[in-house]
Amino acid sequence: MEIRPGKYRHFKGGEYEVLGIATHSETLEPMVVYQALYGEKALWVRPAAMWGELVERGGVIQPRFAPMEGEEEPLLFVCLPSCSTCRRARDFLNSRGWKYTARDIRQEPPTEEELLAWQRRGGLPWRRFFNTSGASYKNLRLRERLAGLSEAEQLQLLAGDPMLVKRPILVSPNWVLLGFRETEWAEKLPARL
Repeated sequence: MEIRPGKYRHFKGGEYEVLGIATHSETLEPMVVYQALYGEKALWVRPAAMWGELVERGGVIQPRFAPMEGEEEPLLFVCLPSCSTCRRARDFLNSRGWKYTARDIRQEPPTEEELLAWQRRGGLPWRRFFNTSGASYKNLRLRERLAGLSEAEQLQLLAGDPMLVKRPILVSPNWVLLGFRETEWAEKLPARL
């Protein structure tokens, strides 16, 4: 990963600005010099090798620091408007000042290509994409069958019936969130008001 000056978001939610790359005086190791964009705006130094590492938190694999340049674009919020969980997630986004484009999962279901891109971006197993409490999941007896299906078969099922897809889905240029867990969303989406 090339580290350029600019704004980055830490996987725990903090926002920072990279000021430049320095060289450690003893080891000659490249070091990232960056500043917090909150609180007292402290200066920090971290080995460049650590900057781009992937980390796991709550079962999600993601970059330690992700560039924020693409995040000025609205997030994609895929939801079912009549779903109470989706409404709570929408209210959460609104209360924190985040811009998003809402998309009704029934009117415009995710394509295979989108699902595949989101799965790769989020680093999540396909089983996490299934709405396990929905009628479609139960009618197809997927609780018993899902483990025996290939990834391609799981993807085909998800693309074929939008009611099988867990919602809401929140898509950014750098990560994907499935379902609404307020603590997880709060880590990714600090208040912007």
